[in-house]
Formats: sequence, C-alpha cells, structure tokens
Amino acid sequence: MLTAAISELPADYRAVFLLRDVEGHANDEISATLGISVASAKTRAHRARLFLRKRLAGFMSPVATAECEPVSA
Repeated sequence: MLTAAISELPADYRAVFLLRDVEGHANDEISATLGISVASAKTRAHRARLFLRKRLAGFMSPVATAECEPVSA
C-alpha cells in the first residue's frame, strides 16, 4: 500500500520525499540536487507526508492515527 501511495505522489513531492525520508539526505543536499530552495524542499517534504498520511489513513489503526494528531494544550 505504501508503494502505491508513493507512486501517486506528484513528481515534485515524490522526488523530495524519496531523497529525504527514504535515502536520508539533508534538505540542503536536496535543494542543490533538484535546483530548488531549501524552503521549497522542506515544503515539498511536508506536503508529501500529508498526502501519504491521508492516503494511508484507512490502513492505520485508530491508535496509530491518534499518535499523529497534534496535542492541544
């Protein structure tokens, strides 16, 4: 399911996601490799994670999704 969800990511988000979260590259390395700003690399990584979280929410247990929810003070 994860592989299918990753393949559904827009190409820009997928490239950053794979470089950051799969291969472990730093944001500055990603920005240099892709020719984008560090801010864009961070934004694309965040949006990719949100996209994947939505796509995979139905496959996660309620406990796992609750751990992803922000805690209100």
